[in-house]
Amino acid sequence: IAEDGYRSISSSAVRDEVSLHFNLKDLHNLVSPLVISRLIEKTLGFDNIFMVVGKPGSGKTTFLKMLSGLDPGHVFIETDKWNSIFRPLLAQHFGTSDLFRLVLERDSEVSNFLKDYWLDMVRWALRDAVGKKNVFIEAAYGLAPNKSLFRFLGGKVIYIGCDDDSENKARIVNRGTPEIIPFIDKILGRTESEKIAEDNKLALTTINTSCSEQELTTLAEKFCRDLKGEE
Repeated sequence: IAEDGYRSISSSAVRDEVSLHFNLKDLHNLVSPLVISRLIEKTLGFDNIFMVVGKPGSGKTTFLKMLSGLDPGHVFIETDKWNSIFRPLLAQHFGTSDLFRLVLERDSEVSNFLKDYWLDMVRWALRDAVGKKNVFIEAAYGLAPNKSLFRFLGGKVIYIGCDDDSENKARIVNRGTPEIIPFIDKILGRTESEKIAEDNKLALTTINTSCSEQELTTLAEKFCRDLKGEE
């Protein structure tokens, strides 16, 4: 066992897991999250792959759509859209397709049941994104201890948030989705996210969305320039 806790194995064995099988499920047993990032990027030709986290109503989707609009080389994978695919599976297994209620009441069971399906969807989406420069996967709860999705998606993380739960709630109500307000308390805030990133040696970027739309656009433009290494 290496000092960082990962097994010492040949680099060719790790490369084969990615390039031949594109196996996202077992890499975390072999290498660190940032190495997983580099392996996925090298295999699929990306400059960066990011996991994007943050509470509902925090502005994640708005910011990521801004990035995609600023540069066609950015691709935004909106995993919430997969819920319509998962609901029939949930209905068959749990007797209900009410995803919100199931996650609130039986989170661990739902996570264990959907994990392989979700990772397969990610794998297909990443392969569809070949040729893009930067890939952003929205996974609001990705840093939660019972999820730790950086084990599969790599160690580059963007936290998007407004640091004010009342502001989150107001945004959710204004967009007509009050049923997801309980998830504000289930998804980690900035301070907790920073601690988990530090403990797991992740590369974390934070975006504060407590600002006007124009100011958020300016942040998105700066983020794009930073990715390109521009002043």
